Amino acid sequence: PHAALPYQFSRLLAGDIVLTSVTLVDPTLQIIKHPTGRLNFQEVLKLNEGPSSGTSPLIEFRDVRITGGSLVVKLPWSPPDTVSSEASRLTSLAADRARPGRIVEESPEGLRKVLSFDSLNLRMPLLRISTPDHQPLTFNIDSLRTLVSDPAITVRDLQAHGWTKGDSLAFTISRGALPHTRFHGGGVITWPKGPMLYDFALEVPLLDLEDVRGVSPDFPSLRGQ
Repeated sequence: PHAALPYQFSRLLAGDIVLTSVTLVDPTLQIIKHPTGRLNFQEVLKLNEGPSSGTSPLIEFRDVRITGGSLVVKLPWSPPDTVSSEASRLTSLAADRARPGRIVEESPEGLRKVLSFDSLNLRMPLLRISTPDHQPLTFNIDSLRTLVSDPAITVRDLQAHGWTKGDSLAFTISRGALPHTRFHGGGVITWPKGPMLYDFALEVPLLDLEDVRGVSPDFPSLRGQ
């Protein structure tokens, strides 16, 4: 693994973290959400630890490039709200673990759903994690290639803009490609207590259902425009 992280020393003295470029080669990265809702990188960067009305530092990474990376995302697992007993919780857990690509692991903080992004190649002109006026985390993606574990999808290319607030991620996709599928559009992913919820509106000029069999193994072999 190799990392290059030039920074603006004057901004660092002012309490801000502004990296003019970030280059990571063969990194292994982890994002962990605790049951409290805090993320591990918020703890490292000491974010949201003071009064809610206080000023946050500017934390901004520019020209981010990742080559041959691996990213693991761990989120608290909870059964659906309809589950009302321990027996039904165990049934729900067993059914979830039986889904292709699904990993739910034990941890000291309880059960966690694990997502992995392997063979990660990414270019981001901007990743803004924190601002003095508490704006949402924002990112721009110029290109992305990766193998997603859950659902099992191969992303060949992606150009997108996104932002997060609380337990939701909103995004717009100007260009997206799976092996034999092309798409653009936008949507929102939310992860409240219970299963992740997806709300997408995509235009798909070229579709191969085999590219998205990770979403449903029952999709037929069908390709078209």
